[in-house]
Amino acid sequence: MEVAYPGVGLLNHGPTGTSDRVAGRMLHVLAHPKARMYGRRVGLVADWRRVFSEAARLGKALELDATVWRQDLNVEMAGLARAEGVRWFSIGSDAHSASELEFLSFGMATAALAGIPRERILNHRSVEFVRSWVQAMPATVHDRS
Repeated sequence: MEVAYPGVGLLNHGPTGTSDRVAGRMLHVLAHPKARMYGRRVGLVADWRRVFSEAARLGKALELDATVWRQDLNVEMAGLARAEGVRWFSIGSDAHSASELEFLSFGMATAALAGIPRERILNHRSVEFVRSWVQAMPATVHDRS
């Protein structure tokens, strides 16, 4: 499963950046969608309705990064993603130490406050389900295979 990190790779993928990268066949989860960090960087500016609509159309998942320094997506953006039809979400701790695993509760709270039901969060699904979801990912015109 491929996870894209906008702060690392999406800025170099053309003028529409994030939405172009969402279309990649090997991308399954768009992590750190805004690439923001409190006090360090405000994050990417994009047509988020378009990005989320494209993610929904292609069946991609969005990460709810639970790290207190990111909270990316925040409740408002997660709600917008849900409203635009994104079906799948993944809660990530972005942990760089074992103690940071405690941040997962922030991601769970974000999902709850944004109205994302538990059954649409990949972390709550079985390994078999996630594997079948990855295998069923539709091909796109951007495939390199």
